[in-house]
Amino acid sequence: MNKNPPGSTAPVGRIYIIGAGAVGAAYASIFYDMAPGCIYFIAGGDRFERLQREGVNGKSYPIPVLNSGEPFPAADLVIFTVKHHHLDQAIGEMKHGIGPNTIVISLMNGIDSEKRIGAAYGHGEDPLRHGRGHRCLTGGK
Repeated sequence: MNKNPPGSTAPVGRIYIIGAGAVGAAYASIFYDMAPGCIYFIAGGDRFERLQREGVNGKSYPIPVLNSGEPFPAADLVIFTVKHHHLDQAIGEMKHGIGPNTIVISLMNGIDSEKRIGAAYGHGEDPLRHGRGHRCLTGGK
């Protein structure tokens, strides 16, 4: 996961979202409106074909879709927005997108997605809200 020193402000240039439902599409459209060249969806099989053909939820955002079955470069930021029962598959499909400096965020409902993602790719920080900021229980690996 992220190897940047605490408090660093390294730029985020490549963002991958796996899960193009309501949450994934909402975040992708926001990132696209801010910087169109930074955002990509990751999908495999039928989902890859459907996203390339139909786009996201019928909207016309030309967000590139990378095929999870083919190699692609590691991202600066990966966001998991899949349904809970698709998480294990998504973890496998994202294997090419996680590098040593990749920041990984789960926007999924439930309490174990972070642990499952961390078990696959290495544990990161465990931020807790503290007033207006946050503190981390661990420093990440």
